[in-house]
Amino acid sequence: MTESTAALEASGISPRAHSVLATAMTGEYTQTEIARMVGLDKTTMVVTIDDLEAAGLAERRPSQTDRRARVIAVTKAGERKVFLRALGRLASDRLSEPVACAHPVRRRN
Repeated sequence: MTESTAALEASGISPRAHSVLATAMTGEYTQTEIARMVGLDKTTMVVTIDDLEAAGLAERRPSQTDRRARVIAVTKAGERKVFLRALGRLASDRLSEPVACAHPVRRRN
């Protein structure tokens, strides 16, 4: 398991779901378009969106340009929850440990 996968998992989201959310946040895309962009098959995409909707992180909305299509929209809760969990995880784990630097940090006196 990679470090990023473990951090996301501890935050309650899979790397797949994170990819879908991150892509959905960049524009108004249909489920099919996002699946193609992140490399998911149709069945996996449906399950992922169902999970994201159940968690209140994303929702299917009618497209403004095609009344037959549904776009995937990240909810405010999805934006906030995912961001805060990831930030908290970084601050308490990875970023809380000092590391050696080639050049010391300059601080104001």
